[in-house]
Amino acid sequence: VAGENKSKLLNLRKRMARIRVFDPACGSGNFLVIAYKQMRQIEADINRLRDESHRGSEIPLTNFRGIELRSFPADIARWSAREFNTRSLSSFIAHEITHGLIRNRLGLVRGVLLKDWVNEGYCDYVAKESSFPEAEGRRLFASGGGHPSPSYRYFKYREMVRYLAENQRLSFAQIVARARESASVEAEARHAIQVGQP
Repeated sequence: VAGENKSKLLNLRKRMARIRVFDPACGSGNFLVIAYKQMRQIEADINRLRDESHRGSEIPLTNFRGIELRSFPADIARWSAREFNTRSLSSFIAHEITHGLIRNRLGLVRGVLLKDWVNEGYCDYVAKESSFPEAEGRRLFASGGGHPSPSYRYFKYREMVRYLAENQRLSFAQIVARARESASVEAEARHAIQVGQP
């Protein structure tokens, strides 16, 4: 443990600058962003303990790499890397584990082919957190407005699933059965928010 030993803290800071993080199925890159932010926070704490708060970061962004084959999550990474990646690590992990559980329940092919609004919306619903600001997202969704960020799309999907699960009390299987009804589910969920249903 480095504690407040300035020599050990310096060694830790140097080692951190050499750590490489790779995510072989990175989705929108949220894990990579969270890992980078956490490492930067530790580095800032080290600098503060060494009385070097003025120092810039020595952790290169190029140490964080990911691969994603699907285009939608990759688009999210491009659109919102700086703007909306605010979810907690536990929420991110819950979201990704839920993807695995969906594939396990439906089978790999059905799980991968499941409509994005159900797949991503259900995962965000289980994670109980979105990358898009809650109040702004609810306001936009209720008004029928939109936002160019794909993070807003995930927020909207979560609201649609939340409506079906909580207001309509549908099971996961029943939500999946409505996968092709995205327009009507969106209209129903929007109306529920407009009339003040939770």
